[in-house]
Amino acid sequence: MPMAILAGYMVVESVQRIGNSVLTGMDRADVPFRSRLMGVTLAIVLNLVLIPTYGLVGAAVATFTSKLLDTLYQWISISRILDLSLPIKSVSWQLISTTVMGLSVASLATAFAPLTLPTLFAIVFTGAGTYAVLVLLDPDIRQIVNQYLPVSIPAV
Repeated sequence: MPMAILAGYMVVESVQRIGNSVLTGMDRADVPFRSRLMGVTLAIVLNLVLIPTYGLVGAAVATFTSKLLDTLYQWISISRILDLSLPIKSVSWQLISTTVMGLSVASLATAFAPLTLPTLFAIVFTGAGTYAVLVLLDPDIRQIVNQYLPVSIPAV
């Protein structure tokens, strides 16, 4: 369980690296400094509180939570500095597509243990195909993809 939580941490870390680069490139290194200070302080406090009771899971939750809040602070700062707006509909559709893909992969992995390479590839390709089909149902995303593909994707 701790490793699954830390896998989520790595996703958040990659998003934070992008935000950190954006802020540093804008000559606003003060924001990542403040966010990291907040994140490290929160990590220390949460680790002290959670580890005695929950052990490794508590440490993973503390680390993930502090990194998530650290990253959110950076991205909220970026959105205020640059006056950005989030395309809620497309992001929500991507999250739904990702969830359905994850559930399909988990179901297939439970039904057909991926003990052989062909089974593993079949499960991975089914998950990727599920995600691709679902995400391309969003007309905004499909329009962006069509801009970069040499052939047009038909509307559904």
